[in-house]
Amino acid sequence: QAIFARDVLLPIIHPVSEYTTRMYTSNGFQTDSYGAVPEVFLGSLDMSAKGSAPAFLRGPRRRLNALPLFIALFGPWALFCIVFAVMTLSVHYEQPYLTYLIMALGFFVVVGTGIAAFQAKRRKLAKDLGHEPSWLMFMFLATLLAWSAAF
Repeated sequence: QAIFARDVLLPIIHPVSEYTTRMYTSNGFQTDSYGAVPEVFLGSLDMSAKGSAPAFLRGPRRRLNALPLFIALFGPWALFCIVFAVMTLSVHYEQPYLTYLIMALGFFVVVGTGIAAFQAKRRKLAKDLGHEPSWLMFMFLATLLAWSAAF
């Protein structure tokens, strides 16, 4: 008889698999799926209990509206750029009334966004059925920060 390298090296390379198979077989556990929970433990779990739901339910998908997201991110940035430019460039010194007009318009944008945000918050707290999630509170805080930082 010839001794092949595979007969000699197999127990050396994979000593754990033979031990694991013997261990699971001697305890009566499942041997065909290594790493799985043995059926002995699964028998104690009652999966048919009323009120228990699977961990990952598929609920209705919420769509992310891109336009309000775009406005909420770039609107305060544009407000900051305009107000900061008016306050730092020569327009501030050459035409002060135009500067104050642009500052007042920016402030009215902040106030209008704040009013809309607080009305949406009030509808949410009142559990209005027509309430939809919005970016108004974030936009109000961002415009307030942009306007005050540029001033």
